Amino acid sequence: MKTSIIIILLFCLISSCNHKKNKLTNQSLDTLITVKSENINCLKGTKGFVKKFGMVIPRYFELIDYISIDINDDGKQDTIAVLSPSSFIPINVREVCDTINVENRLLVNFTNINNIKSKATIFPDIISNDISAAWGGYETLKNIKKNVFALQGDTGQGCKFKYNIYMSIIKKNIYVDSLNFISYCPGNDLSYRTKTYNFKKKLEIKYFNRKKLDSLKSIYGFN
Repeated sequence: MKTSIIIILLFCLISSCNHKKNKLTNQSLDTLITVKSENINCLKGTKGFVKKFGMVIPRYFELIDYISIDINDDGKQDTIAVLSPSSFIPINVREVCDTINVENRLLVNFTNINNIKSKATIFPDIISNDISAAWGGYETLKNIKKNVFALQGDTGQGCKFKYNIYMSIIKKNIYVDSLNFISYCPGNDLSYRTKTYNFKKKLEIKYFNRKKLDSLKSIYGFN
């Protein structure tokens, strides 16, 4: 009987953990994970750490863009940042290592604790892994107004496709408000198209991922 009770408790605990894991599929805490490289030159270029935003960040990550914003309404400036990992793959005979064509880019919320330390909350499936062939650009961040910011993307060498993911801070949490799509060809006013999708209920960022944006992009014909 005692053994049966223990087994039931273990089953309940595992089920509870799995439920929480599924619920928070796009959020993790304090986990900036690096990978190992078999190429010694690539490894040398990304060894060590840098102190930034009150955190010790591995040099394996490149800081792409960031904005300052008060997330938890405590009067301290927090930071939203885009980080891109290194691929550790040589791209030419001199073994210059690629830091562009990689996956697993991260959106990170560095919450300021005491102006010295911070806590990192990581959102791993928000940032696009695509790079514009026109300018080698990444997605960038922009403060729109108090408690509102946008993640912006721009692709295309001739005709352009742009998008904005608008987000707001509500009760110390980040929510996705709307997605805005724009396409046009320079010099052709008739080619200009725009469409905005407003979430009926603002979506907490940990439940948002790239599939939602890509799906709406396809539905609206922005391909």
